[in-house]
Amino acid sequence: MVAGIQVFGDAGNVQITDQFVSMNFLETRTVQIVNSLSYSPARWGEVTVAGDNPIAVLGSTGGAAVVQYKRTNLGNGQWRFTFAAGFAVSVKMFFFERSKSIPAGNNFGLQLFNASGELCFDSATPVMSVRAVHQTTTSTSSFALPGGSSVYGAQLSFTRTSINLISSGGQQQVWEVVLDGLIVSSTTVSRASLPVWTTTAENEAPRAPQTTNLPQILVADVTHL
Repeated sequence: MVAGIQVFGDAGNVQITDQFVSMNFLETRTVQIVNSLSYSPARWGEVTVAGDNPIAVLGSTGGAAVVQYKRTNLGNGQWRFTFAAGFAVSVKMFFFERSKSIPAGNNFGLQLFNASGELCFDSATPVMSVRAVHQTTTSTSSFALPGGSSVYGAQLSFTRTSINLISSGGQQQVWEVVLDGLIVSSTTVSRASLPVWTTTAENEAPRAPQTTNLPQILVADVTHL
């Protein structure tokens, strides 16, 4: 960098920089993923969050595979997040958004702006503390969390969809739509398959995931949020 400021942690990772905009903490919500639908083997739940463009990080999923199925912009700064889970579960969610969306918190502290005038960091608001990014593979989908007394949340970089044949009788076939989900525990985080829909059709062909790429898992420290 030619000009600006950067602050590094003990491990050499950048904590504060004007080269990137931080993701600041918005709020914590507990989402009840308990609703059942006649045509879905999964359970469903949703929550509405106020913000400019928020994202969700999942806390412990209680052993269930959970997927963020949809994020809908309702307008007027309101966003609806829809989640599916392998069984009924309550999950603590942590919501973040870009620092420029957060108003100044206090009349003291440190604020950092880039050359475009965007707020990159505000010491009055907790930022997302990323501890690891894991690349899942066909053979490795589970990873140990850093450990210690900290609490961690996780997010998939994207969700793949595949369609599998589960039964067939003559020309009538039953298909299952499967998404990538996350299982977050106190010690590990794992990518897991989550069936979300069943449908019937005639003479269909199975569809493999729409991409051969496998998602990454972001791990964030959410201890004090």
